[in-house]
Amino acid sequence: MLLKMNSLFKFIKKLNIFKKSSEELNSLLKCLDLINDQIPPSYNQIFFNYFSYAHEGEDLILKDVLNYKNGFYLDIGAHHPYRFSVTSYFYQNGWRGINIDPNPGTKKMFDRERPGDINLEMGISNKKKELIFYVFNEPALSTFDKTRSENLERTTEFRIVQSIEVPVEKLKDVILKYAPDKKIDFLNVDVEASEMDVLMSNDWNRSRPKIIAIELLNFDINKPDLNAAHKFLKKNRYRLFAKSLRTCFYKDINDKSISL
Repeated sequence: MLLKMNSLFKFIKKLNIFKKSSEELNSLLKCLDLINDQIPPSYNQIFFNYFSYAHEGEDLILKDVLNYKNGFYLDIGAHHPYRFSVTSYFYQNGWRGINIDPNPGTKKMFDRERPGDINLEMGISNKKKELIFYVFNEPALSTFDKTRSENLERTTEFRIVQSIEVPVEKLKDVILKYAPDKKIDFLNVDVEASEMDVLMSNDWNRSRPKIIAIELLNFDINKPDLNAAHKFLKKNRYRLFAKSLRTCFYKDINDKSISL
């Protein structure tokens, strides 16, 4: 518990909390409560010099693999600059990247907290069009997947608060527009059951992240080839090298700069 509180104190200092308005402060404290509830004590006990912003400590796994400064990330389903964030640790250590999330208000939030990043309020799919986006009272669960949204309403206490039309673009087009000459060190995909639409929208011959972290909700580690996203990445020469509860980590087999 002491380690956990020390980590939160360091986090507050980094945010320069005393320059926040009362409204921002109240919002921040609610966010801290949510983060504190979601991070198991074991992360701080094992990695006690580091604070994990991510839901399952994914940032700490990535830190051990990509332990250098000034890298570039691409976060699809970025959600929040701090809460459940896989990229916050890296931003604070000199990295920059692109954050993409269709939840209303995310661009404004990221622009304020991540001015060095490119922040886009939109979706990613394998066709450029508009799609219905189901916004939940827990924004981390918002999804383009109708089946997923119906299942969440049926089996959990979370509810859809609005359904909105959101513009979506192909991943390869976003990369060409915003980062044509960048080497992507890692791609994070957390899109609540829409991962195949994201993966199929990239040009894997041109843009190959060194590492991919992807949430796969129906992944059986004993039968990985039953998962469509796993088979797709395997076919495109990516190898599974680590896994948290929901997130799988893949390495580009062609990239020799990282030995795993």
